[in-house]
Amino acid sequence: MDDVVYALSRDGGAVDYISASAARVFGYAPKAFLQDPALFSRIILEEDRTLFTQGLSALEGGRLQEVRYRIRHADGSIRLVINRMNLILDNEGLMNRIGGLVRDITDAVEAENQLHLQERALASSSCGVVISDMKQPGQPVIYVNDSFERITGYASDEVLGRNCNLLQHEGDDLAALAEVRDAIRSGRSCKVVLKNWRKDGQAFWN
Repeated sequence: MDDVVYALSRDGGAVDYISASAARVFGYAPKAFLQDPALFSRIILEEDRTLFTQGLSALEGGRLQEVRYRIRHADGSIRLVINRMNLILDNEGLMNRIGGLVRDITDAVEAENQLHLQERALASSSCGVVISDMKQPGQPVIYVNDSFERITGYASDEVLGRNCNLLQHEGDDLAALAEVRDAIRSGRSCKVVLKNWRKDGQAFWN
């Protein structure tokens, strides 16, 4: 598994088991944790350790706990992980050990943050931005920014799901539109000047 599977003593102070993926996620071989049980919590950044201990304490309530915290990888890098921990019960139903999974979510979170940054950049652009899904029938519009609404007079809910040819009149700029279609088919970029029409019927060039 990509996730680290582990089992701790009831007080969290001893590592009874840790899977081989610890070497990838933490940078330490499993035997390092077995020989030095404190390593499991020591690699957590000091300012985040209370998150881990609070999760352990909350397990007494008998519910699955999910905590995020930062660790220092053996190579010195800081990684963000999510730890899902639960109780391991004995045959009498009493808490015997603590078990769980640790997943490195650093790359996923960074990708999500980058996506949000790009979305904010598109939304704040003074240029009208429209994105169509060319894989769906009719190539529906799936995104427009505020500037598109300002330039065209159409609200986003009037455009989403429709083809952007709603901005054109029959017979407008046939050569330019043909160039756009050819660029889409060949998977290349293109730059054309189009005559479009606002919702109020006024023409504009873009």
